[in-house]
Parts: sequence; structure tokens; C-alpha cells
Amino acid sequence: MSSKQFVITNGPGKWDFVTAIFDPHKEIMFSIKEDGSRLAPLRYVVFVFKIELTDHQKTQCLIEGRLVYYSSGGAHGDGSVPFSGFYDTISRSGNLEIED
Repeated sequence: MSSKQFVITNGPGKWDFVTAIFDPHKEIMFSIKEDGSRLAPLRYVVFVFKIELTDHQKTQCLIEGRLVYYSSGGAHGDGSVPFSGFYDTISRSGNLEIED
């Protein structure tokens, strides 16, 4: 199985991000584009199920969850896609890996 790498260019702040962990129905949004792509990022609804803090300030973490494609017309697709990655709540950026 291969995987695709994506860059998070705009995500939620620390408070919204952390509260989403305790509310499984809370949607948060990430702007994501394929790593190296020159195209504009697309918005995705993200459900995060696991956070592992990686720094003492508790702003950087490894994450796992599922994402659903989203645009101005609402959510699209026939389901969600599992991902793993890294997120920094200060810069509101990071990266994701999705299995093909």
C-alpha cells in the first residue's frame, strides 16, 4: 500500500482543536493540499480521535482521525478517509498522511 502526503495550511486554534477530542460530534476544519502542489488548498471536515503531545508547551502533537471533503456546497464523498499526521496549534499548520 502506498500513501500520499498532504500539508495542512490552516487549521483550528488550540482551544477548538482540543475540545474536538472530547466531543466526537464536533467538526473542525483543515485547509489541506497535496505536498508539493501549486493548487489552492481545499477545506476538509476533520474528526480527530487521537492526540499525542510532542512538546512541553503542549502545542504540537501527533494526530489520528478521519477527514471528509468539504466545499461551500457542504460535505462530499461517500464516507471519510483515515489519516495520521502532525499538527501545531500555534502556527495552525502541519502534515497528514493518507493511505491509498
